[in-house]
Amino acid sequence: MTPEGLNKFCRALAAVMFTVGVMGCFACLPYALSSSMLWVHTAGVYFVAGGIIMSGGLISYILLTQQKTC
Repeated sequence: MTPEGLNKFCRALAAVMFTVGVMGCFACLPYALSSSMLWVHTAGVYFVAGGIIMSGGLISYILLTQQKTC
């Protein structure tokens, strides 16, 4: 695989991870707005995990986009 092809693959993977993180955060919202404190705490853990995945994907996408190839 060429370096340019690997760069495109990694950018696509980073975009997928960002999308998965956003969808994970949105999927937790109904549970976070429920009246049971157990569901609120559980949704908070998954919301934070989705935020970490989302920020990691976004940071890696930005770094790979700015990277210059020879």
